[in-house]
Amino acid sequence: VFPVQAMSSIRRTTAMLMYSKDDGETWKFANGITALDCTESSIVEWEGKLIMNSRVDIGYRKVFESTDLGETWTEAIGTLS
Repeated sequence: VFPVQAMSSIRRTTAMLMYSKDDGETWKFANGITALDCTESSIVEWEGKLIMNSRVDIGYRKVFESTDLGETWTEAIGTLS
């Protein structure tokens, strides 16, 4: 699992992930994205969830979690300054 930065259809950055289920033979992009303007993300697997920590373009961080390999993301906690 790797975080990637993408550009939305309205030309704003967002975070998503790519993953492999076969030891890197093939790679897929998950369909889900985080909130707009998220960059510089890192991901950790913890207690059966993926936790993504992302920098937001206006100077703070947001944390998101996914239980379905990045198909959907939910903001986990409030804004981190």
